[in-house]
Amino acid sequence: MVKIVYTIENGKIKIKDLDSPAEQQELVKVYDNRLNDMSFLHMKGGLQNKTCTLFDPPQEPGIILSVQTIHRNSKFEFESANNISVSYSPVVESIQLMASNIPFAHRYDNPGSVNRLDIYIPANKVKALLPEKILEKLYSRQVLNLSPATNKFLSPLNEFLNLLIKELGKKESKTLGAYFENFIQCITL
Repeated sequence: MVKIVYTIENGKIKIKDLDSPAEQQELVKVYDNRLNDMSFLHMKGGLQNKTCTLFDPPQEPGIILSVQTIHRNSKFEFESANNISVSYSPVVESIQLMASNIPFAHRYDNPGSVNRLDIYIPANKVKALLPEKILEKLYSRQVLNLSPATNKFLSPLNEFLNLLIKELGKKESKTLGAYFENFIQCITL
């Protein structure tokens, strides 16, 4: 089993433990200097083994926005203290907001192909980016599942996610902020 444990340290996503074969370690990248005060964990590629990502909550307040698409899924699980969901659908698209003070896990059975982006948004940025009604629901439930089907994407979720990732890969992207704000607006309207 591949196991990835991450947390927030000094306002940035930090991988605490990456227990996987060398060829699978290329699946995971952290971008922590692309947008002010926000940090990104990207996981993309074919899953050769059962894979588990665990979030170890920090002392720092904020939220985690997790967006993913899974193709050739056999079984996907999400678990937190008060939320569990399981999907056997061959294609999974999910958008979740989680309070950063709770532990959670994403588990994938092999085989499958995942494209996932987790974004840490610190408390001082949350109110500027997310509508108050979304924040109230999130803080009362700790985990909030948003439906990709009801959102106003101009392209399929995986394509939009790939645009964000492409911009993240540029050292000095001039459009990453605009893509990110547009994405936030699309998923929360």
